[in-house]
Amino acid sequence: MTDRKVACAARGCSRSWLWRGSDQRKALAAGDKSTPERLCDLCHARTATLVDRELSCVTPGCGTSTSWTSREQLEAIHAHKEAGAPPTPRHACAACAQSARSLGDMVVPCRMESCTQTWSWTGSERLAAGGESATPTLKMCASCDARLGELRDRKVRCRTQGCQGGWSWPRLAQLEDALAGRGHPEERACDRCHRELAELADEQHPCRVTGCAGTWTLSKVQQLEAHRAGEGRPLARMCAPCQSAWAHIRDLDVPCKRGGCKGTWSYRRGAQLERLAKQRKTARPASAEGVPPAPLAPPAPPSRLCDACGSSLGAFTDRPVPCKHKPEGCKDTWIWTRFAQLQAKPQGSKSKPPTHVCDACRDFLEGLKSKIIACVTCAASIHWSADLQLRTKFGAMQEPTLCGACKRKLADASRRPASTTS
Repeated sequence: MTDRKVACAARGCSRSWLWRGSDQRKALAAGDKSTPERLCDLCHARTATLVDRELSCVTPGCGTSTSWTSREQLEAIHAHKEAGAPPTPRHACAACAQSARSLGDMVVPCRMESCTQTWSWTGSERLAAGGESATPTLKMCASCDARLGELRDRKVRCRTQGCQGGWSWPRLAQLEDALAGRGHPEERACDRCHRELAELADEQHPCRVTGCAGTWTLSKVQQLEAHRAGEGRPLARMCAPCQSAWAHIRDLDVPCKRGGCKGTWSYRRGAQLERLAKQRKTARPASAEGVPPAPLAPPAPPSRLCDACGSSLGAFTDRPVPCKHKPEGCKDTWIWTRFAQLQAKPQGSKSKPPTHVCDACRDFLEGLKSKIIACVTCAASIHWSADLQLRTKFGAMQEPTLCGACKRKLADASRRPASTTS
């Protein structure tokens, strides 16, 4: 039989030893057909320099030891030949190893909240942690651990507009966000902005709408952003009710107030909102039960001239006109307004004003009744009207003292010839 090269029995060794033909024949004659396990010459020489070592059991509180044989040390040297001297292993004694096998491995959920995978907590680790009553440590599954190794902490820009600072987004938080389906960091303030925000408070400012008693809130975030941007006081804004009303109001084309005119004027949203705010200010408050009042209907548009009539109105001026009772002696006047002149012009009235009483005459006649005067001769009633009383006031007439019948008798007597004496 020819000599054979047989691989070294030490794990990790790539060399071989020579099995002589004579030795093969002796083994075959003895009935042994298996190939013997032997060390190569170099490994055999290394083994001679090593001695078995006693190592303490890794299980806390056990106190026993295990043997780390020279053969195991040799194989450890081969396994770590590229990294230097092998580390001292952590072995469990036979009793602890049996206890670990009895406990078995436990499947534990990954520590990442949004991950559904698991990791295996071995029986040896459970035994070292205290056995069946031990609580598993927080640990990631293999997939999350690999993904975490690829991540690095990132600096994220502060959410405050105008701020150039940022905050640190840890890689653990990045992994959790990625598992939860959030591919971007949350909006947060940097440490500096966070400290300044803690010192600020929301402010209440009056509504910009004239006549409105409401307020709007300038948040502390908006204050900080204005400070970062170098801005001064905030621009005036509307309160929430005015903003809601503004969204539903539109400019209206309202007919001109002058009769016969087909023109219109534009009722702007701002003017409508101001009138609605004044109406809301004096509206009925909420009931005692806390039920809010019904929403207010938009107020009716005011009476106004269209632009054309407004321009034409500039050609007129208010004119004082003599009272209609001027013939009776009234010296006062009444005002023929510009609008009344504009209204009268297209109706063919030209520049002739209408007949009208002055304020003094109107006040005198208002509520005045006919005056009853007793005749000085027969005591009959004489009805002296309000108009006649006004003429009497101006001296155009005098109050009568005789009734009509007595006047006729007196007139007849004055026309009758005087009687002759005998």
